[in-house]
Amino acid sequence: MEIGNAISHFQMLKNIPKEDIWYHYGKDILPQPYRGINKLTDNLDKIIDVFTLKRNFKNLRFSILSSYIINNGKINKERLNEYKEFFEELKNNNISLLLVLIHYTHPYYFGNIFEKGFSKNVINFLEEIKDLIDYADKITPINEPIIWIYK
Repeated sequence: MEIGNAISHFQMLKNIPKEDIWYHYGKDILPQPYRGINKLTDNLDKIIDVFTLKRNFKNLRFSILSSYIINNGKINKERLNEYKEFFEELKNNNISLLLVLIHYTHPYYFGNIFEKGFSKNVINFLEEIKDLIDYADKITPINEPIIWIYK
Protein backbone atom coordinates (compact mmCIF):
# COMPACT_ATOMS: atom_id res chain seq x y z
CA MET A 1 0.00 0.00 0.00
CA GLU A 2 1.23 3.48 -0.83
CA ILE A 3 0.43 6.47 1.34
CA GLY A 4 0.41 10.07 0.28
CA ASN A 5 -1.05 13.45 1.03
CA ALA A 6 -3.44 15.81 -0.74
CA ILE A 7 -3.50 19.59 -0.94
CA SER A 8 -5.11 22.20 -3.14
CA HIS A 9 -3.24 25.34 -4.13
CA PHE A 10 -6.45 27.16 -3.25
CA GLN A 11 -6.00 26.17 0.42
CA MET A 12 -2.46 27.53 0.51
CA LEU A 13 -2.88 30.97 -1.03
CA LYS A 14 -3.07 34.02 1.16
CA ASN A 15 -5.31 35.87 -1.32
CA ILE A 16 -7.82 34.18 -3.60
CA PRO A 17 -7.64 35.57 -7.16
CA LYS A 18 -10.59 37.84 -7.91
CA GLU A 19 -11.20 35.87 -11.09
CA ASP A 20 -11.90 32.68 -9.14
CA ILE A 21 -15.50 31.58 -8.79
CA TRP A 22 -15.00 31.11 -5.02
CA TYR A 23 -13.96 34.73 -4.66
CA HIS A 24 -17.52 35.57 -5.67
CA TYR A 25 -19.44 32.78 -3.94
CA GLY A 26 -17.67 31.34 -0.96
CA LYS A 27 -14.38 32.85 0.08
CA ASP A 28 -15.56 33.47 3.63
CA ILE A 29 -17.01 30.03 4.30
CA LEU A 30 -14.08 27.86 3.23
CA PRO A 31 -11.56 26.55 5.75
CA GLN A 32 -8.15 28.12 5.52
CA PRO A 33 -5.78 25.64 7.19
CA TYR A 34 -2.61 26.55 5.34
CA ARG A 35 -3.37 30.08 4.14
CA GLY A 36 -0.40 32.37 4.05
CA ILE A 37 1.55 31.63 0.87
CA ASN A 38 1.79 34.41 -1.69
CA LYS A 39 3.88 32.56 -4.24
CA LEU A 40 4.07 28.80 -4.66
CA THR A 41 7.85 28.82 -4.98
CA ASP A 42 8.41 30.80 -1.75
CA ASN A 43 10.03 28.42 0.75
CA LEU A 44 9.76 25.55 -1.70
CA ASP A 45 11.69 23.11 0.50
CA LYS A 46 9.50 23.86 3.50
CA ILE A 47 6.30 23.46 1.49
CA ILE A 48 7.41 20.08 0.17
CA ASP A 49 8.54 18.99 3.64
CA VAL A 50 5.17 19.87 5.16
CA PHE A 51 3.03 18.15 2.54
CA THR A 52 5.18 15.00 2.31
CA LEU A 53 6.01 14.72 6.03
CA LYS A 54 9.67 15.58 5.46
CA ARG A 55 9.66 13.60 2.22
CA ASN A 56 8.50 10.37 3.88
CA PHE A 57 5.35 10.33 1.73
CA LYS A 58 6.26 9.74 -1.89
CA ASN A 59 2.84 10.58 -3.32
CA LEU A 60 1.19 13.96 -3.51
CA ARG A 61 -2.28 14.71 -4.85
CA PHE A 62 -2.15 18.36 -5.81
CA SER A 63 -4.94 20.53 -7.21
CA ILE A 64 -3.88 23.43 -9.36
CA LEU A 65 -5.77 26.71 -9.18
CA SER A 66 -6.65 27.67 -12.74
CA SER A 67 -7.69 31.20 -11.77
CA TYR A 68 -4.16 31.70 -10.39
CA ILE A 69 -2.74 31.05 -13.87
CA ILE A 70 -5.34 32.96 -15.88
CA ASN A 71 -5.55 36.73 -15.52
CA ASN A 72 -8.20 38.54 -17.54
CA GLY A 73 -8.54 35.52 -19.82
CA LYS A 74 -4.79 35.33 -20.55
CA ILE A 75 -2.22 32.89 -19.23
CA ASN A 76 0.22 34.38 -16.72
CA LYS A 77 3.52 32.71 -17.75
CA GLU A 78 5.27 33.65 -14.51
CA ARG A 79 2.67 31.82 -12.45
CA LEU A 80 2.66 28.89 -14.85
CA ASN A 81 6.42 28.65 -14.31
CA GLU A 82 5.86 28.57 -10.53
CA TYR A 83 3.93 25.34 -11.00
CA LYS A 84 6.67 23.95 -13.25
CA GLU A 85 9.32 24.75 -10.65
CA PHE A 86 7.23 23.17 -7.88
CA PHE A 87 6.53 20.03 -9.93
CA GLU A 88 10.18 19.76 -10.96
CA GLU A 89 11.18 19.84 -7.30
CA LEU A 90 8.70 17.05 -6.55
CA LYS A 91 10.20 15.03 -9.40
CA ASN A 92 13.75 15.68 -8.13
CA ASN A 93 12.67 14.26 -4.76
CA ASN A 94 11.05 11.18 -6.31
CA ILE A 95 7.58 12.29 -5.23
CA SER A 96 4.80 11.00 -7.46
CA LEU A 97 2.29 13.65 -8.54
CA LEU A 98 -1.43 13.05 -8.96
CA LEU A 99 -2.58 16.26 -10.61
CA VAL A 100 -6.14 17.50 -10.11
CA LEU A 101 -7.08 19.95 -12.85
CA ILE A 102 -10.37 21.35 -11.49
CA HIS A 103 -11.00 21.39 -7.73
CA TYR A 104 -14.26 23.36 -7.54
CA THR A 105 -12.18 26.44 -8.21
CA HIS A 106 -12.00 27.91 -11.66
CA PRO A 107 -12.10 31.31 -13.33
CA TYR A 108 -15.45 32.98 -13.06
CA TYR A 109 -15.73 33.34 -16.84
CA PHE A 110 -15.62 29.52 -17.25
CA GLY A 111 -19.21 29.60 -16.06
CA ASN A 112 -21.11 26.95 -14.14
CA ILE A 113 -19.87 23.39 -14.54
CA PHE A 114 -23.28 22.39 -15.93
CA GLU A 115 -23.39 25.13 -18.60
CA LYS A 116 -22.74 24.33 -22.24
CA GLY A 117 -19.66 26.54 -22.64
CA PHE A 118 -17.88 25.21 -19.55
CA SER A 119 -16.26 22.24 -21.32
CA LYS A 120 -14.97 24.44 -24.14
CA ASN A 121 -13.39 26.85 -21.66
CA VAL A 122 -11.74 23.99 -19.77
CA ILE A 123 -10.39 22.44 -22.98
CA ASN A 124 -8.93 25.78 -24.06
CA PHE A 125 -7.32 26.12 -20.66
CA LEU A 126 -5.84 22.61 -20.84
CA GLU A 127 -4.30 23.45 -24.21
CA GLU A 128 -2.53 26.37 -22.56
CA ILE A 129 -1.16 24.31 -19.65
CA LYS A 130 -0.31 21.05 -21.42
CA ASP A 131 3.35 21.38 -20.33
CA LEU A 132 2.24 20.99 -16.70
CA ILE A 133 0.50 17.74 -17.45
CA ASP A 134 3.83 16.15 -18.43
CA TYR A 135 4.97 16.41 -14.80
CA ALA A 136 2.08 14.32 -13.51
CA ASP A 137 2.26 10.59 -12.96
CA LYS A 138 -1.54 10.49 -12.84
CA ILE A 139 -4.23 13.01 -13.67
CA THR A 140 -7.81 13.49 -12.60
CA PRO A 141 -9.76 16.13 -14.51
CA ILE A 142 -12.07 17.05 -11.66
CA ASN A 143 -11.90 16.61 -7.90
CA GLU A 144 -14.21 13.98 -6.44
CA PRO A 145 -16.36 13.51 -9.56
CA ILE A 146 -18.90 11.33 -7.75
CA ILE A 147 -20.28 14.46 -6.10
CA TRP A 148 -21.22 15.89 -9.50
CA ILE A 149 -23.07 12.74 -10.50
CA TYR A 150 -25.59 13.17 -7.70
CA LYS A 151 -26.10 16.90 -8.22
